Amino acid sequence: MAISSKIPAKTLQEFAAAARADANGFSYGSPGAGSVPHLGGEVLGKAMNAKMVHVPFRGSADAAKEVAAGNIQLTLATQASVASLAEAGLIRIVAVASARRLTTLPNVPTTTEAGFPGVELSNWFGIMAPRNTPAELVSRINHAFNKAAAQSDVQTALAKQGIEPVRKTPEQFARQLTEDGKAYARLIEQVGLSPN
Repeated sequence: MAISSKIPAKTLQEFAAAARADANGFSYGSPGAGSVPHLGGEVLGKAMNAKMVHVPFRGSADAAKEVAAGNIQLTLATQASVASLAEAGLIRIVAVASARRLTTLPNVPTTTEAGFPGVELSNWFGIMAPRNTPAELVSRINHAFNKAAAQSDVQTALAKQGIEPVRKTPEQFARQLTEDGKAYARLIEQVGLSPN
């Protein structure tokens, strides 16, 4: 969760107080309607009890640039999308919306630590194959990707982008897809979004 450095807030709690005090509400950028950052902004707004106005962009980098310029106040993005702007002092990373701190941002609290439990969202990337792919081939591909993800140079390269590899079996990944689908359906209902 990255905020504009033009806002004096240093923490997510201070940002929430500033957002509640603004009669027009704060704006947050995402890479598009229905994206994880879009949902995250809606959940965060409810948790903060503040009006948050969604502004969709063509990508996370565009949203981050608008935060840096002070045109919008917040974006929820990957570390890679905001790192250079944070290093330049144009934006401030105030929290990570995950269950634990990122190893690459050890001084940035989780949303729970920042006072907003339950505001946990994350993007992830997975490898998929067509439905009728033979189980033996799926197993071999899974083994190869897990082996690569375990290599220290791969982990280092991914960590620089704020990505932490998680190695799972195809069965574990299938369960995650099912669980995430249900969780996001509840979340969409909770924040009152519709596909129209």
